[in-house]
Amino acid sequence: MGSCEGQETHVLMVTLAFQGHINPMVKLAKRLSSLSKNLHITLATMEPARDRLSSAAAADKSSVDLVFFSDGLPKDDPRALATLLKSLNEVGAKNLSKIIGEKRYSCIISGPFTPWVPAVAAAHDIPCAILWIQACGAYSVYYRYYMKTDSFPDLEDLNQTVELPALPSLQVRDLPTCIFPSDGAHFSQLMAEFADCLRYVKWVLVNSFYELEPEIIESMSDLKPLIPIGPLVSPFLLGADEDETLDGKNLDLWKSDDCCMEWLDKQGRSSVLGRRLCTYLSEAYSNHRRIRSRP
Repeated sequence: MGSCEGQETHVLMVTLAFQGHINPMVKLAKRLSSLSKNLHITLATMEPARDRLSSAAAADKSSVDLVFFSDGLPKDDPRALATLLKSLNEVGAKNLSKIIGEKRYSCIISGPFTPWVPAVAAAHDIPCAILWIQACGAYSVYYRYYMKTDSFPDLEDLNQTVELPALPSLQVRDLPTCIFPSDGAHFSQLMAEFADCLRYVKWVLVNSFYELEPEIIESMSDLKPLIPIGPLVSPFLLGADEDETLDGKNLDLWKSDDCCMEWLDKQGRSSVLGRRLCTYLSEAYSNHRRIRSRP
């Protein structure tokens, strides 16, 4: 993605219009655009999100350009996940290609739920990366299961033991339920397609950092190397002052409900797992920043 001084570089990011997928993409986009004034980021997502996402981006004064593509469904369709994914598999590549044809992109970064994107990038001879928005540990489980690199027991028996590199001894019940036969076929098929699309992918970016999951990252180095680029959350959530953060807000597609925070504020200090986890992440992130700041 290197470019000569003064030359503009365009990066296209593609994601489904889900809150938990858009925000990590936007965080990464803002970090990348802060590196150079000549680096321009475009975020592509589904047409039904246009009104809600455009107004959210305007309120956030986002520097990320937005473009939208049709998901192939009628405007009044409820967009159940299985129906949406099926339609995108049929029309997504064609509609995204129209966007790609409008500008010269140096790189495409895709979310994990759009496994048809890397093949589109390859067809246009554009290097592609996947942004994995969960922990490296979850990625490791999915990869090893769907790529059949390790032996898994019968997933029907929740008490069976699972031994995977760099992870503690687990039981089947500890694995992501999405891979269970009882969880339905559409998500399992989606993850199988995700694993298959990695043959077109040059980089796998993960929303984590080395100091948090070093053994897992190293255990994947001979399979499909990971590049930790996180945490893709506002740093003030991890203890930094809000005024010092790159951006203090998310693109919120829906009005937030603060009742959970009100409940947490009434609990004793460090009495809730979520609070303890935030403390741990804050300490790990501080160590990560100190290491990165060393000459």
